[in-house]
Amino acid sequence: MLQAISYKNEGGILLSDEIKNILSTLGKYSFDRLSSDDILNCFYQYVDKKFYDTPMKELENVDFTPYLNDIKKDIKRTIEFLYYDCYVLSSDLLPYTKQLIALASFFKEHKMPSEWQKKELKKWFFYTTYQQSFVNSSLSNVRNLFRRFEEFVKGEKRTAIDYVPIEFIENFDFRFKINTARASFLLLSQIYHYIKFVSLDKLNYDGFMKMKNPAPEAIIPYLMHEDRSILDSIFNGKVVNENLEKYILTSEMVELIQANKIEEFRMQRAGLLLKLEKNFLHSMGIEVKTPIN
Repeated sequence: MLQAISYKNEGGILLSDEIKNILSTLGKYSFDRLSSDDILNCFYQYVDKKFYDTPMKELENVDFTPYLNDIKKDIKRTIEFLYYDCYVLSSDLLPYTKQLIALASFFKEHKMPSEWQKKELKKWFFYTTYQQSFVNSSLSNVRNLFRRFEEFVKGEKRTAIDYVPIEFIENFDFRFKINTARASFLLLSQIYHYIKFVSLDKLNYDGFMKMKNPAPEAIIPYLMHEDRSILDSIFNGKVVNENLEKYILTSEMVELIQANKIEEFRMQRAGLLLKLEKNFLHSMGIEVKTPIN
C-alpha cells in the first residue's frame, strides 16, 4: 500500500522513497530498523488526521510535500530525545512504536521544549513502559491514551497521563523478548545504571549476553565493544581487572556462575535488579506502592 502513495508533483516521488531516506538518517541512532509504517504513522498529524482513526488508503491523494522538511526534523528530534534522555540506544529497545508516534506529535508542536516538559515526557515514557499501557492494542485504549497525551501537548494538562501509584512486580517471571515492555524496561534500567560509570556518548548497544534457557535476571546488555569479551572472560574464570558493579554483578555471583550454580546466581542478581528498577522508577518521579528496602 505504501508503494502506491505519491506526492502531487511532476516527479511523482514515492512517499516510500522519502521514508527510506528518513530511516537512513536514523542509522547513527540505530533506529534505521523501524518499519516504514512506523514512520508513516508519524505523518498523519501534519494533515490533521489520526493514524489510529484513518485508514492508510485515505493518504493516497494527500500531498505531504509542504510538510516533509518539518516531518524529518521532528522525527529526528523525537529519536534524539529517546536516545539521549531515555537511553533507548536502538529501536530494539523501544517498548512500543506507539510511544514514538505520540512523542513525535509533541515535537511537532514544541520545537524547543522546556526542561520540565522533557522531564514529563521521560516520566510518561517509563510509566507507560512499566505499566505496559499499550499492550492492549484495542482502538478504544489507543484512542484514550493518545487523546489524553494530546491534552498535554496542547497545554490543557500539566501531565501526559493520569498517573496512579505503580504496583511493583517483585519477580522476573516473564518470557524475555526484545521490543516488549518488561524486557525493554529491564535493559533500559541497566543502561541507566551503566552510564554512572561510562558516559552515554561512548555507548553502543550491541545485543545482550544470555545463557542457555536464559532467565530475564541473567540478561546483561552489551553496551561497549569490549563488553562481549570482558563478560566472556569474567564468566570463564579468567582474571579481569574490571568493575563488576557496572554489570550489576558481584564477585560472589561470578563464583556461582563458574561453579555452575545458575539458580543461586539468578536469585542474587534478581535482588539487585529489583532494587535497581525501584530506584529507577523513583528517579523518574514515579510513585511505587512498595517502599525501597
